[in-house]
Order: sequence, then C-alpha cells, then structure tokens
Amino acid sequence: AKAVGDLEETLKEKAIVVEEKITEAEALSEKVGKEKAICETESSAAAIEAEKCAVVQTTVTKTQADCERDLAEALPAVGKAMAALDTITKKDLVELKALKKPPAGIDDVLSACICMLAPETGVPKDRSWPQAVKLMKDINQFMERLQNFKAEIDNETVPAANFKAVRAYLKLEDFDPVKILRKSNAASGLCGWCVNIVIYYDIVSDVEPKKRMLAQAIEDLAAANEGLKSVTEKVALLEKTLKELEDTYTTVMKEKDETVAESARMAKKLEMAQRLIAA
Repeated sequence: AKAVGDLEETLKEKAIVVEEKITEAEALSEKVGKEKAICETESSAAAIEAEKCAVVQTTVTKTQADCERDLAEALPAVGKAMAALDTITKKDLVELKALKKPPAGIDDVLSACICMLAPETGVPKDRSWPQAVKLMKDINQFMERLQNFKAEIDNETVPAANFKAVRAYLKLEDFDPVKILRKSNAASGLCGWCVNIVIYYDIVSDVEPKKRMLAQAIEDLAAANEGLKSVTEKVALLEKTLKELEDTYTTVMKEKDETVAESARMAKKLEMAQRLIAA
C-alpha cells in the first residue's frame, strides 16, 4: 500500500511537470509563430529592396553605356581639332599676325577665335582684325589656350554664349579649312580647330545631362544597396533567432512527449498496482 501511495505521489508530481512542459511548448509555439511572421515580413521587404537595387543597377548600366558611347563619338572631333592645331607653326602665326589686311575669309576665322576665347564677361562686339592681332600678341599663350580649350569645355568654364556667337561664322560658305589653306596655313589650322571643337562641345553638351543622371543613379544605387544590406542583415539575425527558437521548441516538444509518455507508463503501472491490491 505504501508503494502504491508513493507511486500516486510521484504521478501527481509528474502530472505537474507534464502541465509545465505543455505550457512551455505552447508558449514557445506561439513565439515561434510570431517570429516566423516577422521573418516573412522582413524577407518580403528584403525582396522589394533587392528589386529596387536591380532596377537602379539597370539604369546605371544603361546610362553609363550611353555616356561612354556618346563620349566615344566625341573623341574623333577632339582628335581632329588637336591635329588641326598641330599643323600650325609659330612661324605661320607670326606671318598671320603680320598681315595688315588679311585675305577674305581669314578675318572670319580669327573673329570666330575671338568668340571662342571670349571671357565670362561676354563676347566682344569688336571682332575686327586689330582685335585678332591683339589676341595673337603672345603666340605661345594663344596656342596654349587653344590646346587647353578641351579641358575648359570639360570643366564647363566656357560660356555657352561663346558657342552661340561662333555658329554664325561656321555657317559661312568659305569657313572651310581646305579653302582657307590656299590663303594661310595658320588660318586653315585655326578654322579646322573651330569646326571640330564645336562638334566636340555639342556632343559633350548632350552627354552632360546623362552624366548628371548617371551620378544621381549611382548615388541612388548606393542608398538602395545600403538599404538592402540593412534589411538583409536584419533578416539574417531574425532567421538565426527563429532557428534557435525552433531548435528549442523541438527540444521542448521532445521533452514534453517523453514526460507525457513516462506519465502514461506510471499511470498504467499505478492502475495495475491498484487492481492487485483490490484483488
């Protein structure tokens, strides 16, 4: 009878443990469910961020390709402009500057140069031959300015008004390096430089908005990648926490099942003992 009493007492204690294990398992189950829902929400957010990154990356790739293609088209014009300058010698410029009254067409070429090299204060109205001679006063400085003009265009320091003014000369029938060459080697080189540097400017001007768009797209991509990194890290942490919870839940469920099974065995054992005593 004492053994049966002890068994009954042990079974009562075991019943309490079973209830505790069931409660623990239910609480964990609820927690796992909540964490899983949060994890799924954040994973969806990560997928959206990844999609945003892909869209921006496509924009960056396309815009970059457009810029590179357009700039590649501009390079031959620069090459021709610099080649035109290479045909000019210091002796040619000295002879050109010495002219009292240049042949027709040469004055237009130098007037175009006056427009191109005009300061930010504005294109001068006086583009006469004396002003052209004044522009060429220091031949070395004059040539250096022409050779560095591409860099000024690239740095956007040349006023747009300069190019607007020069176009009137470019439209002239005799504004042609081949035709001018018959009259002056230096003026022909300057004419070729004007024609091709304007072509370069026009292409670069078309590219400039794309370059700004590209810079913005790269900035947007960096921000999108940062957002994706943040969400991905959050998801990874949530998944780690969820995995730990699921592992704990599996352990607790196993312990609960073992406790329930043991309690069932003890209950059966107690029932048999009670039958023996009653018999």
